[in-house]
Amino acid sequence: MARTTRKNLILSAEQALACLDRLDLYLMNMSEMSAGRQPAITQMESIMIEGHEALRKLWLSLHDQL
Repeated sequence: MARTTRKNLILSAEQALACLDRLDLYLMNMSEMSAGRQPAITQMESIMIEGHEALRKLWLSLHDQL
């Protein structure tokens, strides 16, 4: 049974949000592994978190519009 275009768009948005969740987990894991050893990760961590949150808001907004 074929899915409608709207359902496919919603599925894509949900998959993008799941990717962002995985990115958050990867960043947390990297941060824990590099604690005190990789200052570049420490310096970039807050920027990456802000970027992930900005993307999450955009994807959520798109999902809500669908």
